[in-house]
Amino acid sequence: MENSPTAEMLRMLGMQCDEAAATVLVPLEKLWNFTLDRSFLKRCVFTILDFYRAELILRKLRVPRSNIIGMNDTLKYVYFYHYAYTHTLSDEDRARKEADVAYIRRMAQDIVKQYIFAEHIDFKSKPVVTRYSPIVNRYKMYCNFLVRNLTGLRNTDIRTVTCASLIVKALMQMKCIFSLLSEGLETEAVTVWRSLYELECVVDILISHDESIATEFRDFEKCSALWELTAEGEVNDEEDWLKQKMQERNIDERLKTPFMRFGWLMALPEYVARGGKLNFKNGLQLLAGNLERYPGYKTACLVSHPTALTATFSKEYLCNFTVFRTDECLLKLRTALTQLLKENQKDSAAFYRDDAIYRALLSDSLQLLHNE
Repeated sequence: MENSPTAEMLRMLGMQCDEAAATVLVPLEKLWNFTLDRSFLKRCVFTILDFYRAELILRKLRVPRSNIIGMNDTLKYVYFYHYAYTHTLSDEDRARKEADVAYIRRMAQDIVKQYIFAEHIDFKSKPVVTRYSPIVNRYKMYCNFLVRNLTGLRNTDIRTVTCASLIVKALMQMKCIFSLLSEGLETEAVTVWRSLYELECVVDILISHDESIATEFRDFEKCSALWELTAEGEVNDEEDWLKQKMQERNIDERLKTPFMRFGWLMALPEYVARGGKLNFKNGLQLLAGNLERYPGYKTACLVSHPTALTATFSKEYLCNFTVFRTDECLLKLRTALTQLLKENQKDSAAFYRDDAIYRALLSDSLQLLHNE
């Protein structure tokens, strides 16, 4: 065939594949504990590039050389496609898949279509900020910095472990928020911020109380099993535990759902004195000392549950709303994190020095956004 790759071209592609695999696949294989046979990988790559060229011709797509599918992307597509279809198989069954020409061709066709629709003819909403914007990258950098400092805490008590895991989860949500903003998905970013704010309130309470409150919080995680579908009429241990807990605290059966979500708050010494309720506004938020921030949460609820009013919010407003409120959460979570570091004797001078540098960069980014 006139346009078929020559032996020299295949040799060069094989070398590129080996070089890329060393830098791209090896870290993935360690993380996912799934190794890709290199000869199988090369067969997949050659087939994908053939289909890719044919698909571009068929769709009459003129693609700049800089946007043509690269070796790194190709390897990642192959890796996760093959992982999805074979990671639960035995070694023998996986080997049979890898020897199946029809499987390789189907994989190649699927990956090429996915790539073309994702990169060449994808619909994207114009974002207010992009993944190259300083504000996006600086917040993601700072989140990574904080997570890295939380590793290796000396204390293993339930309060420390619970707070640390929740802070890490919150920081991952922040990274998700900025990824959504960079894709032009401002409404979705607001929705994730609402969840982040709820999580921050939990951390605010747990970090300021002793282990007994963290234990109560973890005990109420048993209630999560009750949300799972079970056979009609089936009663499990969690149901019995919940009923006993409700009886102990004189909770009406009609309040079962809010008790499952907020019942752990009743263990707080100040719950009764401060008029705590089994809800977010006058329960979790009130006891976390964040009641003045409720208007922002209310706005986020309005955005998250579409109404005729939702369309009135501009992308710029939603982006600014999310960024500034995410920064508020970050400041509170940083306070909790530094408390954990002090308790674990990890609050070094180097941490505070680097932290100040990052915070100055974030302040500069916020000022840029404020001036726009």
